[in-house]
Amino acid sequence: MTPKIVTAETRKHTPAPWTTEVLGSTLRVVSDFDFQPGVMCGNDVAVLGDCKDSRVQADAHLITAAPDLLSALLGMVGLVQLIQAREPELQNNHRFVDALAAIAKAEGRS
Repeated sequence: MTPKIVTAETRKHTPAPWTTEVLGSTLRVVSDFDFQPGVMCGNDVAVLGDCKDSRVQADAHLITAAPDLLSALLGMVGLVQLIQAREPELQNNHRFVDALAAIAKAEGRS
């Protein structure tokens, strides 16, 4: 199974970078892409909850890393696909299969 290559032109998610921001007591994940000054919540990726809650903070860290994680995983899958020409058994490796499934999930294909 070959994953569809995601590029700036084909991605569906809000472009990175994503950062955290506090509005009142609510922790938000926002994108700097197409920032419009004075537009409230126009760049929200996620609105999470109480900014003092450690679980909310941990979720925010994971969400802000998501675009970088997807990009890195796509790169690693591409590298493995190059190596598969010499070692075709890698295609059935459970870690490779899990990586493809994670990409599909991130892209809304599962």
